[in-house]
Amino acid sequence: MKTIGVFVGSFNPFHKGHLNILNQSKLIFDRVIVARGYNTEKDYTDKYLSLDKNKYIDDEYIGLLSDFVDKIESENKDYNVVLIRGVRDSKDLEYEEKQLYFLKRIKPGLKHVFILCNPAFKYISSSAIRELTKFNKHKDYMP
Repeated sequence: MKTIGVFVGSFNPFHKGHLNILNQSKLIFDRVIVARGYNTEKDYTDKYLSLDKNKYIDDEYIGLLSDFVDKIESENKDYNVVLIRGVRDSKDLEYEEKQLYFLKRIKPGLKHVFILCNPAFKYISSSAIRELTKFNKHKDYMP
């Protein structure tokens, strides 16, 4: 059976570190869906979201990630669906493990993978890029 990887994040904005995870994912999965989730704890402004002009974003969702994965599964019955989470370091891994703890209680049987980014992108973050954007110094970090 073929497999779809679902790479989700707030991608505010989508940057070279995200692209690195996406490119690695494409080597593993038959198909990869990149979905922007809207985190209620984060501020979203068109200025940052438009930096990537949605070039890499396939879908968007609001609400629970488990509901979004259910939607992908129902639309793609001939595929296994696997959640992709990119990690830069042990801090990211610890955060992702905590999130997965709750997600797997909401959606038992959820398949997932952690993909470690290339060390060259370890220090790139969307929050740093948002700050650099204020001074028009963000372009080196954008795909």
